[in-house]
Amino acid sequence: MLKPEAIRWRLALVAAHENGVMPELPPAGAAALATPADGDRFEAWARAGFRPLGAQMLRVDLVERLARIAHDARIGQDGGARAAFAPDPSLATSLGLRPPSFAQLMLALGFRPAEPNGDRAPRDRWIWRGVKRPRPVAPVRAGNAFAALAELRPGDG
Repeated sequence: MLKPEAIRWRLALVAAHENGVMPELPPAGAAALATPADGDRFEAWARAGFRPLGAQMLRVDLVERLARIAHDARIGQDGGARAAFAPDPSLATSLGLRPPSFAQLMLALGFRPAEPNGDRAPRDRWIWRGVKRPRPVAPVRAGNAFAALAELRPGDG
């Protein structure tokens, strides 16, 4: 569990490192918070140890706990690491995590909704597909015909 003292120290050290002011602390003992619209508060809470999941943010230690439980559940059912499974919805509910945020978490962990099976909705069952990593972009040689196009590519220059 992220203790309030650890959160306060983490934010104080970042503020000191950046010669800034101490940001507003997240509510003490909060597990899930509404994602703030204010960019500075959002950045501070992310640095404090909250992971954004759409409209909500969840403490990172709880993200890790839910990830471990989901992976244990997927392996425990039928012994198949790639078998579809239905996670216990009470875990997310007990933390105050709403279904859309839970779906964001499952997608971020590498799970994808399973195909409908009988009377269950697809979002109730998940299957492990792995986390998709962005493919590296090869550097473009100077003088190459594509060098001018590479300069126009947004974001990664």
